[in-house]
Amino acid sequence: MSPDVDAILYRLAGMFNERSGFGVTDDTFHALSMLHRLGEPTWFALGDMDIGLHLLRSRLVHSGMRLTEAVADIAHRLAIDAAVLPMSDEPVRTRVLTDDGDLAMQRWFVEQKCAPPVRSLRYEGIEAAQPAPEVVQAVHDADAVVIGPSNPVLSIDPILTLLAPHLDRRRVIVVSPIVGGRSLKGPTVEMLRDLGEEPTTTGVAKHYARIARTVVIDPVDSATQA
Repeated sequence: MSPDVDAILYRLAGMFNERSGFGVTDDTFHALSMLHRLGEPTWFALGDMDIGLHLLRSRLVHSGMRLTEAVADIAHRLAIDAAVLPMSDEPVRTRVLTDDGDLAMQRWFVEQKCAPPVRSLRYEGIEAAQPAPEVVQAVHDADAVVIGPSNPVLSIDPILTLLAPHLDRRRVIVVSPIVGGRSLKGPTVEMLRDLGEEPTTTGVAKHYARIARTVVIDPVDSATQA
């Protein structure tokens, strides 16, 4: 599974389920229903079309394609012109250390509904991973690298762990995921607070200070010295 890559593919293909915030719009769940009938856990609600994409990507990778090549193949099949690039061809899994134990990110996020306070994060496999060469070339060639308003510690930091050495701070622009003290989506404010970081636009600017010179904030936060 590559949830963030899939979300981008689905959005660019006009298939993304905006209502649920993940998966494919108008998907069905017959496979999940069968798993439930067979007594398997079904807390991670993958739809049938979503599963179909995962099966294809797994087959492509197992046949010898790099993940980057498999994603490009799927993007072509979905008539997507843009290049969609995973950060690495090696697997990296986010683990969330909580008072309830060391949890896989999706288990904490979906099954536990982000309830257990976060004590730390670790990116399993990051030591052995290398940035995909296409990604390195893309950031070198770009006039600007824009970091979208996603969760800094959950979604962006794993990428920066690999790509930070290849970024020119003068060309990196961050869009704040916090507006008026609230996160645009998901548990960004709560996670930053749990991890001892300032959950404000100023805190976001501090978090990215080493790799970005520009932070874009909402007018509602214009009085903030970010």
